[in-house]
Amino acid sequence: MILLVDMDGVVADFEEGHRRMCRNLGFAEELHGTSRTTWDILDAVDPTHRAAILDIWHSPGFFRGLQPIAGANDVMHSWLRGGHEVFLCTAPMLNHATCAQEKIAWVAEHLGPEFAGRVIITRDKTLVHGDVLIDDRPDIKGVNPKPSWVHWLFSTSYNANRAHTHRYNWNIGPVVDARWAWKFT
Repeated sequence: MILLVDMDGVVADFEEGHRRMCRNLGFAEELHGTSRTTWDILDAVDPTHRAAILDIWHSPGFFRGLQPIAGANDVMHSWLRGGHEVFLCTAPMLNHATCAQEKIAWVAEHLGPEFAGRVIITRDKTLVHGDVLIDDRPDIKGVNPKPSWVHWLFSTSYNANRAHTHRYNWNIGPVVDARWAWKFT
């Protein structure tokens, strides 16, 4: 089975990195999306702070400095040991001079060298072949209206209100549809 796993918000804790950055900028807690209900973190940000936040996101080192999400490393390595093909499938931040390089370096540091060569960086995940895509974004859109993969929504507080057929969580595994559970072990 080919498993595609998003990075930001699924393996790398973009949310925590964003909160840390906002604290460093002196923004109040409610301004940086801790209780947001949409995938796009900028929807929950005070519009007067967006430019400063985007400047920090675009600064060298932001992506490299994200913390790993607990459980991701162990589960992804167990999938590899179980014979699955596992790839990170991530979108780069446009106009960010070092985003792609930082993501690859992050993977090598936190997941190990066996994953450094398993990073697919693309703006359109619908063009990537796989059986399952685990992503925190509820709506994956692109050129291909019928991608080869089944989208498993990585469960987070900001997408909990979204109806979705398949969900995944590092701590409990697949949720809702038992037909796929055996494929992840």
